[in-house]
Amino acid sequence: MYKKVSALTFILVMISLTCFSSFCLASSWYDGLPQEGIDWGISIVLDAKDQYHGGGTVSRTFDGITVTFVLVEGDTGVGTITISDRGSRTYVGDEGAAVALAELRAAVSKEDMASAASSSSIAFTTGESSEDKAPLISSETPIATADRTGLRIIKNVVIPKAKTKEQKQKIAELVSSGKPQLIGGTITYETFDYFDISGKTYEVLSGLEKSFENYSLGVFVPLSYVDVTGGNWTKLGTTGYIKKVFPKENCDLSLGFNVALEQTWMSVDGVENSLSYGAGPMASCSFYLQNIEIGLGSNLLYMGNTEYDTVGILTTGVNIGVPLGNNFIVNLTTYRTDNFDSDSDYWQIGGTASYLVSDIFEVVFGITTVTGLDNFDSNAYHLGGSWRY
Repeated sequence: MYKKVSALTFILVMISLTCFSSFCLASSWYDGLPQEGIDWGISIVLDAKDQYHGGGTVSRTFDGITVTFVLVEGDTGVGTITISDRGSRTYVGDEGAAVALAELRAAVSKEDMASAASSSSIAFTTGESSEDKAPLISSETPIATADRTGLRIIKNVVIPKAKTKEQKQKIAELVSSGKPQLIGGTITYETFDYFDISGKTYEVLSGLEKSFENYSLGVFVPLSYVDVTGGNWTKLGTTGYIKKVFPKENCDLSLGFNVALEQTWMSVDGVENSLSYGAGPMASCSFYLQNIEIGLGSNLLYMGNTEYDTVGILTTGVNIGVPLGNNFIVNLTTYRTDNFDSDSDYWQIGGTASYLVSDIFEVVFGITTVTGLDNFDSNAYHLGGSWRY
């Protein structure tokens, strides 16, 4: 009978130990100790049987947290472990020592918890991503390099903002003289929310375009800085393109091709720097309804990344230019971004106002907002000042 009771007791203890250990592996009572304290505690448990069989008390303090072991004389177990900021626990026999060891090994250190707290806002899993993690920089999120590159191309190259009458005359003079014209020349400030993350983006974009006959060659360089809770990163890119215009009686058609590179330097724990590279075709059609200029266009971009998956982005858009006199024009814009590799598809709606202060200087102000994506909200403000020569 005694043997049966002992066997049953042993089985129940082992079942309890297994369940308790599993629980501890998920969340340990020792979470938040400095790593040095966790390592020290593990060494005490492992040495308790050989070095502390006579019992006794050992204690050490780590970053203001005191850990005390009261070892039981004549017992192969640990005894009582006290942590100054959370109380005491008692472990009996070999089974108790095994539980204490499992808890300590499952513990998350203070350093790791701090690191997780600082980067959890950007190192999350969306549940829809084919990548293991989808920080904001990944190829499947709405502020990724691929999305932003596609939008820059369609805004500045495929269907650029309509020009005032005076601007068109100046551009025609530049083309006839063989001089390049300015592309971009804007500063953008953006606030965004993605899932539970809030951030800000600052971007400067500028470039040059050289036209001859019906061809245009150009390059522009975006420099951006993204700041979110838990980290930041800087991106520097370049996009080159060639475009041919086919003038028609009532409209102008264009076809082109572009290539893009962008380097990202991360200041986020656990996220590596990356290089994005891509290329794709583009096409547009522009026509007039009395004095109103309407531009339709699309850009297909395939972009790879040294850290993330290759992604396909289709960016389409409409730009409506409404002139108000010879020196002032309003552009109303709608852009659509379709990501072939995720559900991050959305619309960007906004407008810009351009005023030609003089023959050589133009001021541009614009606002855009994002809609159509439940977990992403964005408002961007654009300011530009372009010198013409």
